[in-house]
Amino acid sequence: MKLVISIIILQFCIVAFAQNAITSDKLTLNDGVYSYSNSLFTGKAYIIGKSGVFIAEESYKNGALHGKRICFDSKGKVISKEKFKKGKGKVKVFYPNGKIRYEGLVINNNQRFGSWLFYHSNGRKKAEELWGDNGELIEEIFYNNNETVDSKLIYKNSILIKEIYFDKNGIEK
Repeated sequence: MKLVISIIILQFCIVAFAQNAITSDKLTLNDGVYSYSNSLFTGKAYIIGKSGVFIAEESYKNGALHGKRICFDSKGKVISKEKFKKGKGKVKVFYPNGKIRYEGLVINNNQRFGSWLFYHSNGRKKAEELWGDNGELIEEIFYNNNETVDSKLIYKNSILIKEIYFDKNGIEK
């Protein structure tokens, strides 16, 4: 079975590389823009792991992530699906059981933005992060097993400035 998957991936990569595609390690990131040979990159980039296994496919347009990015584990199972338009996108990463591990928005080709939600493998909410426009962490909220707020961490310039704790009913202590 591994041989069949490897052959399929190899054929996929051969066809893809013939259509303006490269491996992602050949891209350069400067000021939130991807380039290849000193030009804004448009096409597909493939991420290959250290062991030579195909990990992901990314689409770019004029130096920005644009289109779908799908990431796979070593067995070929989808572990994340992301969709981008002009460098802005939505990220969803999954547990092996198919439940969402975390999800959130990115801007500037992978900079976290807005609300990010994290879940336990059973689907219950675990935590939430709030990110600012310039990529700074603003707030983290952690939830207990009842999905009520357990603690809240407040940041300024990504430096922790305040910790707030709550009882089991979500009431501030």
